[in-house]
Amino acid sequence: SRTGLAQAVAVVALILAALWGLDAAGLTVQRGPVFGLGFLVIAGAMAGRVASFCRLPRLTGYLVAGLVAGPQSLEVLSKSDVKALSLVNALALALIALQAGATLTQPTLQRTWRSVLASSMVQAVVVVAPMSVVFFLVADEMPFLAGYETAALAAAALVGGVLALTRSPAVTLAILGETGARGPLAEHALGVVVVLDVLVLPLFAVA
Repeated sequence: SRTGLAQAVAVVALILAALWGLDAAGLTVQRGPVFGLGFLVIAGAMAGRVASFCRLPRLTGYLVAGLVAGPQSLEVLSKSDVKALSLVNALALALIALQAGATLTQPTLQRTWRSVLASSMVQAVVVVAPMSVVFFLVADEMPFLAGYETAALAAAALVGGVLALTRSPAVTLAILGETGARGPLAEHALGVVVVLDVLVLPLFAVA
């Protein structure tokens, strides 16, 4: 409801106003990663509701909340806080991967394995090679690759091409869950995402 949305926005605004007021008064507040995690939960929930109200996926709101609260914007979380929360991030990714894998049941795989495998192979061929070439051609514009020999640039370009193949099970599961999508297309999309993520690991090792 609009009332609940307004209340959520007001809570986040009050937290930010309190932090800025304390900083302006010269009072040092030890925030830390626990505070950052709590703020992200509250701000993410609020931003998700705002995104849903605007007929956008809630995931969009979560991403915006993280960007705004991060060390490159409002600095509610410092770089050390983000680094300290890496364990939470790794745990969340592991749970998402497990959920994605568990969603692909044996009956689903029996129905979709041919189309999923064919689509994954085509994407691997179509994406990796062209993106590697593009990466190599624009390598001169990337400062961190300055001074490398051609062989090293080619290896870096191949790694970049493989990384371009990666997909996000988290985004796929979030969109499918929020929309309640069911059917062959949803099963195919999730299957391709999972297969590509599995395929990226050996390709990355080879690159």
